Amino acid sequence: MNDGMNRYFKIIALLLVVFTVRVKAQLTPQDAVKGIAKGINLGNEMEAPNEGKWNLPIQEHAFDDFKNAGFISVLIPITWNGHTALIPPCIMENTWLNRVEKVVNWGLQRGLFIIFNAHHETWIKTWYSDSIVARFDSIWSKTTTHFKCKSDSLIFEIINEPYPMSEQHVNELNVNVLKIIRQIIPTRIISLSGYGWLNSDQLVIAAIPDSSNKYLIGYYHSYDPYPFDLKCPRIYGSTSDIIATKARFDEVTAWSKKNNIPIIYEN
Repeated sequence: MNDGMNRYFKIIALLLVVFTVRVKAQLTPQDAVKGIAKGINLGNEMEAPNEGKWNLPIQEHAFDDFKNAGFISVLIPITWNGHTALIPPCIMENTWLNRVEKVVNWGLQRGLFIIFNAHHETWIKTWYSDSIVARFDSIWSKTTTHFKCKSDSLIFEIINEPYPMSEQHVNELNVNVLKIIRQIIPTRIISLSGYGWLNSDQLVIAAIPDSSNKYLIGYYHSYDPYPFDLKCPRIYGSTSDIIATKARFDEVTAWSKKNNIPIIYEN
């Protein structure tokens, strides 16, 4: 083979290497938050005691509908309690894990960001103790292992609205679960929050479970401006309304910049 052909094949090989590296580049939390943009909550489905009890079971075409409507991300609230044994090793139903995986895949296959969480887990929120925490840790260990090969577009949200857990217990829980996930998937993007009902005030005082970790996003729940958002009085826009709303966004923006953690909010 002559020198010209050798150079040609070396160039092709180099281009293939560069292309492969770019394709496999890890998604950063900053890029993920930009991509998540407009999202929808797939509520009253997989957090019901049994799927279909509160609504019709999820069907694949729903994700086509979401995408056609312009949504880029889907939050899937999930309650794991009724599908996980109470006694160690806290075995989880394979049929449930496989069903969750099928629903998650429907979204990922359409290029959507998927966020799932631990939702109506009243048992840990109300009866926080070492044995209860061990069961919650087991749930995250099992789900992380099961979903470890999914794309970066799958995001884990540790716990939803942990009221009435104390701030200290929520901070402890975030540290524990993050360690568990990191042992299995070092770069999975994790969404964390504060205590209580997850408002912005509770996020900005939450302890960062690992300040060296680069794959975290923060999130909070916002029904601002209240009561406009929930009680629908159809009146909003006074000077005080606007100042109060802006102050809340300014507060979380400052927290995000200080900690280099991007933020999403849900309502």
